[in-house]
Amino acid sequence: MGEWPTHCFKAYDIRGLSEQELTGEFSYRLGRAIATYLDCNSYAVGRDIRESSPGYAANLIRGLVDSGVKVLDLGLSLIHISEPTRLLSIS
Repeated sequence: MGEWPTHCFKAYDIRGLSEQELTGEFSYRLGRAIATYLDCNSYAVGRDIRESSPGYAANLIRGLVDSGVKVLDLGLSLIHISEPTRLLSIS
C-alpha cells in the first residue's frame, strides 16, 4: 500500500473512494494502527448497510485481532451507538 491516503482522514471520520483510496489492505492497516495508537485490549466494530462494509469490517477486525485485541463484532449498527464507546463504523 505504501503511503497512507492522509486526505481521507477527516476530523470525525475517514472518507475516500471505495477500492481506490479505501481498500482491504487499508482497513487491515487501520486495525493495526488503532490497536497500537489506543493501546486497547478490546474494541467494538460496527458497520453500515453499504455493500463494501462487510469486507472492510472483516479486514479491520483481522488487523485488530492480529495485534492482540479482542473484538466485539456488532455487525450492522446505527452510527449513534458509537458516540459513548470506542467504535469505528467502516464502510
